[in-house]
Amino acid sequence: MDTPQLSRRHIIGTVALSALAGCTASSSESEIQIGNIMIGNWRDDPVTITLRLDREGITVFEEAIEIDGDGENLIEQSWDADPGEYTIMGLV
Repeated sequence: MDTPQLSRRHIIGTVALSALAGCTASSSESEIQIGNIMIGNWRDDPVTITLRLDREGITVFEEAIEIDGDGENLIEQSWDADPGEYTIMGLV
């Protein structure tokens, strides 16, 4: 059975939701803290995702990550934990 192809927008949204689920709100409504990020692959085949995390316009994490079919990959926080405005981008 063929697994439907996921659009780039769907994957980016999934990555963003997974990352934001563990965030702590700060005193500013537009600033958050991002800790570890969990990325999942619901397809049967492995995929490589290039994930980039920007904090206030500066790239603080960028890496190509291979995820096994129906697997997950935890990205442990290596960036500053201060609240800020973050952008998460992913490319399959």
